[in-house]
Amino acid sequence: PLSGDGPKITNLPSRNLNFSGRDGQLLNLHDNLHAGRTAVVLPTAAVHGLGGVGKTQLVLEYAHRFASDYDLIWWISAEQPTSATATLAELAQRLGIPQAANQDEMAAGMLELLRGQARWLLVYDNADSPAQLSGLLPPGGCGHVLVTSRWSAWGAQASPLELDVLVRAESIEFLRRRTGTRDGNGLAA
Repeated sequence: PLSGDGPKITNLPSRNLNFSGRDGQLLNLHDNLHAGRTAVVLPTAAVHGLGGVGKTQLVLEYAHRFASDYDLIWWISAEQPTSATATLAELAQRLGIPQAANQDEMAAGMLELLRGQARWLLVYDNADSPAQLSGLLPPGGCGHVLVTSRWSAWGAQASPLELDVLVRAESIEFLRRRTGTRDGNGLAA
C-alpha cells in the first residue's frame, strides 16, 4: 500500500528551486517506469544527451516531484564504479545489512534485499555506459532505476529518453526564475 509520505531512507540532493519546464519529459519518465511493474524485468529508464543539457536536474526533479511514490530513494554518483559501490554499501548499512569483508559483498547483499522490496528508486548519475553498471543493479524487483548518461545506446537495458536543450519558452521561464524577473522586463519571448 502506498503510504504517500515520501522516502523514509534517502540521500537525495536538495531540489533545484529554479527548475522549470520539462513537464513532458517528467511525465514520460513516470509513465515509462510505472508501465511494467513486474519482478522479472526491473523498470529502468536512461536519460541521455549532451553534457550540460540538464539530465541530472531532470532526474533530480523527478525524484523530488514523485517522492511520495517511494519509501527509499538513493542517489549514486556512477562516474567511478568504486564510488558507486561505496555509495551502495552506505545504503546497505542504512538497511541493516551486516558488515561484510568488503564493500562489493555489502552492495551485493543490499541489491539482493531490494529484489524482494517495492517502492524504491535508485538513481545512477553520470554512467558512462551500460557496461559500467554491471554488477551494480538489482537483479530484479518492484522498484525503479534511473540513469543519466551521455551514452545514447541504452535501448537494450533501459527505456531511453533523449534530452535536448530547453525549448525557447522553457529557457525564458528558466531565466525569469533565475533572475527574479517575473514580469518579463528585458526578456523577449
